[in-house]
Amino acid sequence: MIEGERIVNAIALLGRRDEPTDGVEDYCQWLGHGLAKRGWTLESVRVPWAQKGWRGALGWLSREAKSWRGRRVLVQYTALGWSRRGFPLGLLAVLWILRRRGARCVMVFHDLTYPGNHWMARFRRSLQSRVMRAAYRWSEHSILTLTLDKATWLPSARGKAVFIPVGANIPSLNDIVQEGFVRARASFPTVAVFGVSTWPSAQRQEIMAIVYALRSATAHLRKVGLVVMGRGATEAEAALRQGLEGSSVSLTVCGLLSSREIGVRLADCDVLLFARGALSTRRSSGLAALACGLPVVAYQHEETGFPLTEGGILFAPRDDLFLLADQLTKVLLDSDLRDHLGARNQAIFREWFAWDRIAEQFVRALDNMDPQAPARKGLEIPAPHIR
Repeated sequence: MIEGERIVNAIALLGRRDEPTDGVEDYCQWLGHGLAKRGWTLESVRVPWAQKGWRGALGWLSREAKSWRGRRVLVQYTALGWSRRGFPLGLLAVLWILRRRGARCVMVFHDLTYPGNHWMARFRRSLQSRVMRAAYRWSEHSILTLTLDKATWLPSARGKAVFIPVGANIPSLNDIVQEGFVRARASFPTVAVFGVSTWPSAQRQEIMAIVYALRSATAHLRKVGLVVMGRGATEAEAALRQGLEGSSVSLTVCGLLSSREIGVRLADCDVLLFARGALSTRRSSGLAALACGLPVVAYQHEETGFPLTEGGILFAPRDDLFLLADQLTKVLLDSDLRDHLGARNQAIFREWFAWDRIAEQFVRALDNMDPQAPARKGLEIPAPHIR
């Protein structure tokens, strides 16, 4: 599509807002900016089921959607966006109304199914898989933020699916530099942590990994800085200070910041430590380091895959604290390695995770929407050549 050739009005439909920050809402805003450069307009609309109850919200949606006939509606899926406890049956009612009103539904799947082996977790996972498969069938097209081989819930006929990763919800290093940013070089290397889980058991695990990795690094370095920012940082501060007490780690906790402030803070650091589960193409907090040209040390698990495996990232198997700490120490001790990994991440970012690139992929995918066409082989954006 030639820029300026036509304007396509599209809706990004969201469920309940996540607090205190909403990554899906940020995703829609950044995507909208990218699409606007290509002549598309994307308006975010939130279904107020958490405020009005499902009966009131569905009535509201039915009235709103009267004017959406023929328009593309990008329905943003996370299980907790459409349910308080991860049983997202209300999503199917939303899709039924959209189809009845003649909207062209596009599912954007941000979630995997619920993990765990407890009987309730297995029941929740089974229900989520059924809802996601039904949503896939009822939509004209589906966008997945993980490669299709990672989506085990998908049916075997995947003709309506395309992989498009999320982007970093912060300005890129180039944008920050253009605004006059100059890196403040410290006399000691600094590690960034962007986001800490607020769920108690997950938070304890992450803090243990962070503390162990930083203490291990100080066995080889006289001093190391640690900057913790974003969601959950303030809640984790007391435990981090206790765990690092007596070490030569200099801890700074920033808490919630604007997207530009996050970019500046990250660009001032030397490496991102990602201990919040496994790094994947749906985790924008981990991808923020790529936008800033930072090397990354992270856990790897089943959802970690291409193109992250081509970047400047040193992985450790999930929950392997010892290797995670060794990888972090390795990066902190070698400035040439940091420069090499950072350059790789900038290349990966430009090719895959820059919002212009993501918007380009969306335009290609949405322009391929044709409800009359026979099922096609599942679309995968072709792998670019990384130089």
